Amino acid sequence: MSITIIDLTMDTPPPLTPGIEHPATIDLTASTPMSVTRSKKDCEICYENKAINTFPLCPHANAGSHARLACIKCWKAHINAAIKDGNLDNAKCLYCEHTLTPSEIRKLLTKPDFNKWLDQAAKTCMERSEEFIACPSATCSWGCYMDKDSNGNIFTCKLCAMRYCTECKVPMHEGMTCEEHAARKAQLELENDASIITVKATTKQCPKCHARIEKNHGCDHMRCTKCKHEFCWECFANYKGSRGIAVVGNNMHEPKCKYHTNRLPQLQ
Repeated sequence: MSITIIDLTMDTPPPLTPGIEHPATIDLTASTPMSVTRSKKDCEICYENKAINTFPLCPHANAGSHARLACIKCWKAHINAAIKDGNLDNAKCLYCEHTLTPSEIRKLLTKPDFNKWLDQAAKTCMERSEEFIACPSATCSWGCYMDKDSNGNIFTCKLCAMRYCTECKVPMHEGMTCEEHAARKAQLELENDASIITVKATTKQCPKCHARIEKNHGCDHMRCTKCKHEFCWECFANYKGSRGIAVVGNNMHEPKCKYHTNRLPQLQ
């Protein structure tokens, strides 16, 4: 930034040199501390008032009228979000559908962030290939091109050693063919469905903690073994508390419950 010093003891200040930017002046006779006026503007994304030099002049070749509308911090956040999502097609201009080129992204990111973008771009490109297999382990980021003619349907990660069936999309079913694994999976699903039906038919949920309770003998005054809540097996009315059955009486059962005061004579 250039600074023009004006001597106010002179009748007239010296003329400004044509073609030279003079963004600030300093009054040498002022009693207040010296101040310099800087150009600032509001970012249209984060709404923060920032120095004009923190706004990219031309984020891409076709920026046109929307140059210097968003600050560099918001541009970085926008691109890093695309990197995190793994979808580099989202690395577009904040104001139009222009997909930012690598050279344009390089101008907007720090070197470490740009290297992350390059890594993600390479990974995305490989994953779009039918021959590329990414390790399915949640803790592994390795992947490779797989030759099915020589490896069949078995993917073995060279980094974490996980074995994966590319046909069944599951960890390798050792000792079983894909057909046997599919049949076994279907059988387990049937057994699981049958088990769920049995549990629902023979148990009820505790009205407080929702744990499943099976009643195989005794009266209908139940006590949950998990949360110790006491309730009626028939209507789930509460036994304890100021409004409980034990304090108020049987009229605290639900009206349709066979233990409600109005229905007790029917038991005789």
